[in-house]
This record gives sequence, structure tokens and C-alpha cells, in this order.
Amino acid sequence: MYALTVDASNKDQGLWRDVCASTGSGCTGGVAFAQRVGGTSLEVGSGSTTIAQGDYDLSLAAVARGNDTLLFAGTLDLYRCALSGGCATLRNTTNAPNGCGAPGTVAPAQHALAAMARSGQSLLFVGNDGGLWRSTDGVNQQATPCSADDAAHFDNLNGGLGSLAEVVSVAQHPSDASTLLVGLGANGTAATTTAQGAWQQLSAGEGGGVAIDPANPALWYISTAAGVSIRRCANGSACAAADFAGAPTIGPAQTARDHSVVKAPWLLDPALSSNVIVGTCRVWRGPGVDGVLWSGSNAISRMLAGSQSAACAATNPVLRSLAAGGPASNATSAQNAGSQVIYAGMAGTLDGGGSAGGHLFVTQAAGTATSASAWSDVTSSPVVTNGLTSVFNPSGYDISSIAVDAHDATGLSFD
Repeated sequence: MYALTVDASNKDQGLWRDVCASTGSGCTGGVAFAQRVGGTSLEVGSGSTTIAQGDYDLSLAAVARGNDTLLFAGTLDLYRCALSGGCATLRNTTNAPNGCGAPGTVAPAQHALAAMARSGQSLLFVGNDGGLWRSTDGVNQQATPCSADDAAHFDNLNGGLGSLAEVVSVAQHPSDASTLLVGLGANGTAATTTAQGAWQQLSAGEGGGVAIDPANPALWYISTAAGVSIRRCANGSACAAADFAGAPTIGPAQTARDHSVVKAPWLLDPALSSNVIVGTCRVWRGPGVDGVLWSGSNAISRMLAGSQSAACAATNPVLRSLAAGGPASNATSAQNAGSQVIYAGMAGTLDGGGSAGGHLFVTQAAGTATSASAWSDVTSSPVVTNGLTSVFNPSGYDISSIAVDAHDATGLSFD
């Protein structure tokens, strides 16, 4: 028996082997995880004992191979060792996020492993953020790690299974219902302009929010990487992958390199769709046409919770969702122009929300961040559920989405 754990901060707590019946055929006592294997192989290193995304993708499988046992551990990458070799270290078999270029051609974030012993080599199925892969030789890589040979030990099963993508966002053309943009998380961003047929991949980076400008449908916006990374194309249905390559139109440089969730929330301002509203640990607004037009003054709130400094730190609670509505401002500066009512939903207590986990902030006079009091924390507002009066979201869960009622011109009706 084997166990792999992290603590509440994703710190490596070890990959352990139960030594009861490690030899022989019987167990006379209970489970005793007394032998650690794999060393620090799964940690990010450079002094950090963190297993990246250990609270999101952590999987483990063991399979017999003759008189040996193969051990597979899934984090962002897939790792392997054979007990006959001592398992002092685990070999990274996929190398997706470390700059090696993913020569194994396997998507990152390994959530599920299923192994089967058979004569000859072991069979392994790998489920991750990108779909399903198979190895018919127990990932028996013998060449130098990060070599082209890595891919020879995996079969990509997604071509015959149809789409296994996770759709995290959708945008539709205002007058052509068959034109759609979708953010697909780890599978990037895709689009279609027909009711049937294959969808064109526009970006392979982390697919988050997407938008088609309702006032000018030739303007398409997509997310091209984790964090704040918004890219704009003005070619409408002719937009192709090449149009979304390169540096983002609105990215870390425009938002003070603030800390944020992986899929940083953003939207086109409904009162002025040429403006983009972005959430980090504070709220930003500015023109979507060119990041050169942004500066520090485009922050329209202070840090909504936590310490106040020049940029959001990892300790600042971060936003998970945004919404806007209400009357339009008459201001001429881009950061102040657009919707006056803006809502900011925070990440959950355990997902980056910290001291403001699951809180909801609102302003009715969105503008330059001259006063922290311009934004109100309405989390303590009373709500009635099943006849019982309580406060909003007492358990501090993520505020994953907010919708403003477009029929209410004040912008104060929302879900």
C-alpha cells in the first residue's frame, strides 16, 4: 500500500510505503507507513517543498511487473519509478510545465491513473486536464529525460473519443448564433462559425474568459495564459491562432504584476464595451484596444482586503468573479468611463480568498481608487433561506459568478 499527501499549503508530506508485508505474503499488524520513497522528486525545488497544484491534481498508482512493482505519481506531471531500483527518485516522464517543451506530448495536471499488470509490459491509463492518454509499456522510458523518445511511450486517445474539453466560458456573436468563442481551460481557446464541424483552436494557453464585443463583433477577446493575459483580435470570424500569439494586449504589465487566480476574471464593460474590467486582488478598468494606454491609474479600487501596497502579494485575497451594470459614467478618462455599478466576488477561504474568502464587494460610483470606502463589503447583509435569516455565504465559498439583471437600470438587482 502507498500514500501520497500534501498539507493545507501544498507542502510535500511524502510518498510513503506500508512496510507490513513488504516481503512475504501476510500481514500480522496494521498499516504502518514507515518507508518514504521518491525523495523530493515531486517538489518544485529551489528551497521550496511545495508540490505544485497538490490540492488540485494528486494521483497515485502501483502495479506489479514480474517480481517488481512500478509506482506512478501524478501531479502537474507524471512520475515513475521501479522499486527494484530503490525509488530514491521518481523520473518525470512528461515534463509539461518546466520549460522542457513537453516532449511526451501529454497534457498537464494528472488527475486519474489506472494501471493493469499483464504479461510483458504493464498497461497504464492517464486522465488529465487535456483528456486521456495510454501507455502500453508502463512508460518504460530509457533515453535521456526530455528527449524525443518520451512521446513513443504514450498514445493520445482523444482523437477517437471526441471532445473531452472543459468549457469554462462562452461568448456568442450578437447577431449570428452559430459564431461562438469558448475558453477550454488547459486545452486553450477555440471558436466556430458554423453549426457543425471542427472547432478552430485559437490559443493553446490556459483558456479563461472570452468575449465578442456586442457593439463591434469584429473585436474578439480571449485569454491566452494563466493569470491576467487578454489578447484582442479585430478580424472577427477571420481571427486565427496567429492573431492571438505574442504578448497579451492586457497582461501583467498593465495590472502591476498583481497576484490573481489562475483564470483571472475579466469582462467587457456593458456600458462601454471598448473598456475591459479586470480583477486581481483589486479591480482595474481601461481600453481594450492597446495596453500602452494603461497605467497605475487604471486601478479603480484599492486592494479589497489584506495589506495595501504597490502590487497584490500572494497573501492578498483575490477576486474570482466580476459583474457590472447600472448607469454609465460621463467621465472622459477610460478608467472612470463605463458602468458605475461593479460587483467583485472573492475566491473562497481555501482558494485564495483568505480573510475575505467568499466576500462580495460593490461600488455604485466606480472610478479612480481615491478612497477605499468607495467599495462596500456587503457580505454581512442579511439573507433569508428556507425561512431562516442568516448572512450571505457564511462558509466562505468561492463566488464563482455574478449576474446583474439587465432589466434594472440601477444595476442593483443581481444574482
